[in-house]
Amino acid sequence: MLEHLPQHDAAHFACHAVADASRPAEGHLMLTDRLAVHDISRLHLPRARFAYLSACSTTVSSPSLADEAVHLSGAFHLAGFTHVVGTLWPIRDDTLMTEGFYTALPQGTHGTPEFHACARALHTAVIEARECSPWLSDHWAHVHIGP
Repeated sequence: MLEHLPQHDAAHFACHAVADASRPAEGHLMLTDRLAVHDISRLHLPRARFAYLSACSTTVSSPSLADEAVHLSGAFHLAGFTHVVGTLWPIRDDTLMTEGFYTALPQGTHGTPEFHACARALHTAVIEARECSPWLSDHWAHVHIGP
């Protein structure tokens, strides 16, 4: 995966993730191989614009580092992704959120997503998901990191 990320301006991960409170840099996405915070944060991705991390606790760090961004979402942002959507706690299947997000994300010329509108698209998706199932806290877990 580390070889492929520099070739793309957007990345969407729908997988499991692990946040490690005792060693936040060891938090990782569970792919064929582990894709860890320390690996992602070392990358320099000038083409990167948007990453959607549809996985558990991707914006969770150690309580002792609560004022620092030592987590998966922060690592993607540090690597160069201008906009990152992550989660604050474990989630179940977030298909409703994902579909709502991409439906709300405006398309520009030639059908290219307008990533600058990510925060608004996420806000719209969260509101719609809460209206469908207000008792399910999974929808409240999603956050946007970026301008």
